[in-house]
Amino acid sequence: MKKVLSYPLTKICAFYVLGIITQYTLNVSFSVYFLSILCFCLLLLLAYFYYANRKIAFEFTTFSIAFILAFLIIELQNPTFKKSHFTHFSTTNSKTNLEMVIIEKFKTTQKYTRYAAHLIRIDNQNTSGKVILNVPKIESSKEFVPSTHILAHARLVTKYPNSVPSRFNYSDYLKNKGIYGQVYTDSNYYIGKNQPSLAYYAGCFRNNIINTLESKIPKNDLALIMALLLGQQQDIDAELMNSYQMAGAVHMLSVSGLHIGILLLALQFLLKFISNTPRNKIIKLCILLVFLWGFALLANFSPAVLRSATMYSFLLFAMYLKRGVYIYYSLLTSLFAILIFSPFMLFDVGFQLSYLALFFIAWLQPIFKNGYIPKNKIGVYFFDIITVSLAAQIGTLPLSLYYFHQFPGLFLLTNVVLLPLLSLLLFVGVIVVLMASIGWVLNPIVELLSCLIGIFNTIIQWVSSFEDFIFKNISFNFSLLLICYFVIVCFFVWIENKKIIYFKMFLMSILALQCNSIFEKYSYINRETMQLLHIYKNSVLIHPKQTTLRVYSSYKIPHTNAEKIINTYAVEHGIKAIKYLSLQNYYYHKNAKVTIITNNNAYLKNTNPDVLILINSPKINLEYVLEELKPKVVVADGSNFFEYKKRWKESCYNAKIPFHDTSEKGFYTIK
Repeated sequence: MKKVLSYPLTKICAFYVLGIITQYTLNVSFSVYFLSILCFCLLLLLAYFYYANRKIAFEFTTFSIAFILAFLIIELQNPTFKKSHFTHFSTTNSKTNLEMVIIEKFKTTQKYTRYAAHLIRIDNQNTSGKVILNVPKIESSKEFVPSTHILAHARLVTKYPNSVPSRFNYSDYLKNKGIYGQVYTDSNYYIGKNQPSLAYYAGCFRNNIINTLESKIPKNDLALIMALLLGQQQDIDAELMNSYQMAGAVHMLSVSGLHIGILLLALQFLLKFISNTPRNKIIKLCILLVFLWGFALLANFSPAVLRSATMYSFLLFAMYLKRGVYIYYSLLTSLFAILIFSPFMLFDVGFQLSYLALFFIAWLQPIFKNGYIPKNKIGVYFFDIITVSLAAQIGTLPLSLYYFHQFPGLFLLTNVVLLPLLSLLLFVGVIVVLMASIGWVLNPIVELLSCLIGIFNTIIQWVSSFEDFIFKNISFNFSLLLICYFVIVCFFVWIENKKIIYFKMFLMSILALQCNSIFEKYSYINRETMQLLHIYKNSVLIHPKQTTLRVYSSYKIPHTNAEKIINTYAVEHGIKAIKYLSLQNYYYHKNAKVTIITNNNAYLKNTNPDVLILINSPKINLEYVLEELKPKVVVADGSNFFEYKKRWKESCYNAKIPFHDTSEKGFYTIK
């Protein structure tokens, strides 16, 4: 660990990452940023020339530049920084003529086949920016390959309200991927001429493989092969995906360092017949790099493949230069390189989990091996699987609980049983894919692959059937996340160094964990809020008090999409009990009076509510109601017709009363 901290790039990476987080959080304007850089550079020059200890001054200057560089790169990488970005043009929910170029296919929904696309024209205006193209499934008989031009008379949506107070913000999630809008089309679209590119030919190559194998392999098995070999998870059955999540094996479906490492080892074994002369070493290196980045292209440069390909590229160069392959250096170098070109990748969950897993494997596995080493090769093989799995799980557990609120208790069993089988499955799968690429497939090999996939899925479903070992609905907030990592790091630093100072730090971390638990219980006791959610064709008012959540709704909640939203909210906020109640017309919350007018149009006169809520499209003369009730604010939720809300908004504007439309502004908190 000390060697890692002494590596110069470690501190540079730390300050660069800190700069990304700071700029992402504060969103400093470019003019303020430019003036700050100018003043800061002058101070750094003065410090460097006049400070006695120039080494400290140089380090401070370097780290400050890394911190400030993050600000600049975040600003330059922001697609809305371009004047041609479509968000700078006047767009409404009405249909317009749009021209798009397909980038990649996303996971489908019940109604739509979804694609990422470049929006290059709105009507006659040239634009830039990424959108999600939603094509109805009944109309999407043919899938689009990358670089396909689409002309559509469709609706462009650029606002995604938060339907519920949750740590997951869908709008921010899309923006981190550079996506600022969604296009909803119907049958009124035209497929233009394809624009030849590497992505286009890679897409055609993938489709050719899929078309060749469709008649040979069942649909679900083929989807699994595409996920394991090419990172295409879009078509995996939702029930099967859930089984992988419950078994703690979902990482096997994402092409990662594990998969690429296995494939590179196989290729290196095949290249052993080439002698190790200086010239041949360069040839070997070129072959491996071409294979690595060709594979990344074939997988459409998915984030998981991109980070794995980058890291292995640095490893291969280090091996070629005959330098000690120190895994931390490769990790840090690939991390820094990726974040230079794509700083928003830092906020990708898969990116965070991947690098945490790799770091903890590199750190903890040697510690585990110091305690015990098996005597035979088979024992060493399975011991390595156990220690790698355990190290990765320890490193990713707090973050997994924070994002997903569940923990698969049988993850070790899953990895010990499936990882040996995965290597064989990948090897046979590569042979089948290569044969399919030339249109020639041997049935015995295909049957072997189908058999291996069947065994793979059977084991997954068997492990996931032990529901008592799947711990769900675990409430885990951000402060607990940080403290848990503090506990883990302190504990293993103490185990590694055996010094009393580290043991004291570990005890302090345990104390911090206990203090956090006490603070959480105290905050739950004093919690009492009331919020109107945005749920399509329903009206839901939630009232969390201590650890109980009262849910008032106009329609039944159980077994609907609204129930999933409410259950997620309950888990995130430490709710122990949920009570479903009918929505009433009047509420009194703290010092706020709330009046709700429904489609029965009934309300009491002269009540002077603080908040007037309109639900289920009541047929009222709002000007008259506003004059009679004199509310301080009017709120309309997702159960109302769009035209009604448009008319109400104008009435409130004329009456100089704030109007909150949950479809535009998200949930409303009653204060």
